Amino acid sequence: MTDLYSFYHSLLNINRKISKEEIQKIVAEEKQKLKKQVSQVDGFCIFLASQIEARLQEIGVKAYQLNLFDIVGVDHMALIVEYNEKNEIKRILIDPTFEQFQKKENKILFKLKQWPSEKMYHKNCVKELLQTGICNINNDILNDYLSSFSDYKIEISLDELLLEQRFSSLERKKK
Repeated sequence: MTDLYSFYHSLLNINRKISKEEIQKIVAEEKQKLKKQVSQVDGFCIFLASQIEARLQEIGVKAYQLNLFDIVGVDHMALIVEYNEKNEIKRILIDPTFEQFQKKENKILFKLKQWPSEKMYHKNCVKELLQTGICNINNDILNDYLSSFSDYKIEISLDELLLEQRFSSLERKKK
C-alpha cells in the first residue's frame, strides 16, 4: 500500500512542502518583471503563465495549464497548481492577468458580452485574482471562472480535468 501512495504522490507531485504564500510570491515577482517591460499585462497571459510554470517547476511544483480557448473559445491562459499543506492537497488557480477582464473606464470588451470579473459570483475569488493573481479553487469556483468567459454554464470536474492533463503529460513523455 505504501508503494501505491508513493506512486500517487509522485504522480501528483505533492510530496514537497510548499505554501500558498511561496506560490503567491513567485506570481508577484514574475508579474512585476513583466510590468517593468510593458505598461499593462493585457495579452501577456501565455507568456506570464509559462514564466510562472517554469519557476514553479524549479522548486518541484507542477502547474497545469488551463487553456480557456480549448474549453470556452477565449484566447486566455491560466494555471492550476496542487500542493501539499499540512497533509492536505490544496489547489489554487493562478491568473495574474485577470485584471484585463475587469471593467475600466475607456476600456472595450472584445468577444465577450459581459466582464468576467462582474459575471463571477465568487466575489472573494475575483478580489483575490485582481489583488494577487491567485485564489483557492474547487469544482464550483472552476466552473464559475470558466462560465464567466462564456454565454453558457460550464460544468467540468476539476479532478477529471487535472487527471486528463496528467495522463496527456505522461503520454508526451513516452514519445
